[in-house]
Amino acid sequence: MQDTSSPYDGSVNVGVPGMGSIVITIATDAPLLPHQCTRLAHGHEQSDRTERPGQGGG
Repeated sequence: MQDTSSPYDGSVNVGVPGMGSIVITIATDAPLLPHQCTRLAHGHEQSDRTERPGQGGG
């Protein structure tokens, strides 16, 4: 694997409120009720793992 530089190399504000973001994409063909959508949206708070397509989920 080739190492490439990034315009973001340097100091990173880790753990500073308001200095980061998270993007979650959920795709399903199943109908969901509003409370189920909320539960899915807040699920990232309970998991440190990354799910990838085709891996299933727990």
